[in-house]
Amino acid sequence: MGTVDIAGFTPRQRLAVRYAEAMYGTHDVDDLFLVELLAEFSHAEFIELSIVIAQFLSMGQLVAMLRIPNPDIVAVDI
Repeated sequence: MGTVDIAGFTPRQRLAVRYAEAMYGTHDVDDLFLVELLAEFSHAEFIELSIVIAQFLSMGQLVAMLRIPNPDIVAVDI
């Protein structure tokens, strides 16, 4: 996924980014990190955040699978 520049993010936003990176990368959230998440987010917020992250990751996989071009990337003939 690459490194996200989180310099201007709040601690809560940084935690959400860490969670998204964990879901994308290792697919593993250990008990300590789960406790940290639930200390910051209510159960309802945690579930909503989890669903939104999963939806965006899945949409990215679908776009890649269907080979939908990114209009922001200009093709270069080599």
